[in-house]
Amino acid sequence: MQSDNGPAGQPADDTPPLGPPERRALLRLARNTLEQYVRTGKRPDPNACGPPLPPRLHQERGAFVTLKKDGNLRGCIGYIQPVEPLVRAVQENTVNACSRDTRFPPVKPEELGNIRIEISVLSVPEPVASYRQIEIGRHGIVLKNGPRRAVFLPHVAVEQGWDLEETLGQLARKASLSAGAWKSPETRYEVFTAETIEEEPRPNA
Repeated sequence: MQSDNGPAGQPADDTPPLGPPERRALLRLARNTLEQYVRTGKRPDPNACGPPLPPRLHQERGAFVTLKKDGNLRGCIGYIQPVEPLVRAVQENTVNACSRDTRFPPVKPEELGNIRIEISVLSVPEPVASYRQIEIGRHGIVLKNGPRRAVFLPHVAVEQGWDLEETLGQLARKASLSAGAWKSPETRYEVFTAETIEEEPRPNA
């Protein structure tokens, strides 16, 4: 992917959004993976989860899978960089989110009916010259300071009601730095955008 910078030198993602069939295919794959892995410990064949997968889903993309139970976070894991095909990234991180997020116990079969899946398909992170170029609500943020690193998806600050400074302070804490480390000249930032795909609420859930 090759992209030009947007206004004021801000990175701009020129990747076309996924179409409805692609979005449905990813959600179907994630749901089938979640159900089968939680119940059996095995993953389904992606090609057996419905109609043939659209070709774009085999392109390498970064992706996060978020699980929410009754509106609350129940697991979230993903890849920032495009290290493998999107189909594989979604399936792998569905498994990771339901069983390997150390903040939560593994998902149990009796929880499945109350869990909604959210998939974030990411653009390639690009550096910004200053934190002032970061746009809350538009940009996901990667903070780097020496070996320390932390990431927020674009919706995190919006959901928490944080402004830019509070977001960066929270991100610094997440990286095990002091809250003010976000202002350090040693701290560098990359930004990315995310296309979010969510399941519809389930009846009687």
